[in-house]
Amino acid sequence: RFSNAACPAAKARSERALAAGQAAFEKRDWPAAVKNFRTYLGRNPDDLDVLRKYGESLMTVRPPSAQGTAAAIAAYRRVAELDPRDDTASDRLAQLYRSVRNFEELSAVAKARMERDPNDRKAPVWLAEAQVRLNKPTEARQTLEAFVQRLESVPGAEQEYVRACAQLSALAEDANAPQSTTQGGVSSVGGGEDSGGRPTPMDWLNKAVTHAPNSAEALVYRARFCRLRAVAPDVNESDRPALRAMARRDLEAADNLGTDNPRVRLALAEEWLAHGELERVETELQAADKLPRETAEEEVFAVSDWIVSRFRLRWEVAMRRGAVEEAAALTDEALVSPDLQEGAYRALTLPYAVQAYVPAGRVADARRCLDEYIEKYLSFVQSQQPRDGSARAVAVLKAMVVAAE
Repeated sequence: RFSNAACPAAKARSERALAAGQAAFEKRDWPAAVKNFRTYLGRNPDDLDVLRKYGESLMTVRPPSAQGTAAAIAAYRRVAELDPRDDTASDRLAQLYRSVRNFEELSAVAKARMERDPNDRKAPVWLAEAQVRLNKPTEARQTLEAFVQRLESVPGAEQEYVRACAQLSALAEDANAPQSTTQGGVSSVGGGEDSGGRPTPMDWLNKAVTHAPNSAEALVYRARFCRLRAVAPDVNESDRPALRAMARRDLEAADNLGTDNPRVRLALAEEWLAHGELERVETELQAADKLPRETAEEEVFAVSDWIVSRFRLRWEVAMRRGAVEEAAALTDEALVSPDLQEGAYRALTLPYAVQAYVPAGRVADARRCLDEYIEKYLSFVQSQQPRDGSARAVAVLKAMVVAAE
């Protein structure tokens, strides 16, 4: 129990912490903002303005941590409880629940937002994603089909329409696998209904391009699908050239349209890399680099994802050109990034480090990265992908390092 003298002292400490937190927030000193806001909220847990700033600070601290993510979730949950109409809070919760793969909670956030605003354009996509991850494809398809139908007559909703069609295409592909090239008597190059009367994966992608002809994103989705179908074992040999040609046409059309969306720029780079067009990959990456960091943070799943994706693409270009010293230098830069000091994104980076350092003659660095990968991240990687595949990948990395040693 506090004495009478202790209460004013505690209040004064809280007020000092608030002032210090506000000053740190303005200076973008995120760790200091977190520390001081946390102290203040200990006595004032329902201060909405500070809760919002506390959550934002937690999400901006680098490197990110599991404790920080959990605290950010708690902060934004409290904001949502105090102000159920705060869309920013539900946006952040959706992002955070994705990052920790809590799809039950992502579903709950989406449903609450849809109940509050049946015309919301984000929540149906969240709900469908959660339903897919929770192995409820029929429910996901129903959610997305209703969403697409609603958006047909909504102006300015092209991006949401395109992404919903892309999700429906993926669901149709999963439902049809293994997919015949001539399902329903219609070539996979042109689309058509499947044997059950449902739209095929290509139908949904064509629908997106038709509805949003100025969407580079729609073209990229279709280009990727055509490229992958062109090498699928169940495709007729006579269809492969047309699929490859369509993929290239869509990529060229997307480039001609242009985009300021960082996700689409990276997707274009990925596709041009798959076609072996290294100069075009560099062009896409240069365009992506010119986008403001704030734009990347708004559109990309996580800043770390943005950093790793650009690193990996540049690394691939350098290695394919035999520029191993450049690849090693890119790796050096990535490994010291504050965003890649722990967690899944560092786990993604370390195998590339080994593969760059060995041919560059930096065997000790390769061994250090291999040991870190095995000791700290292998169990996590094996929990996210088939164990046999990760075991083979590790065996290859070990063989490279041992041979070099």
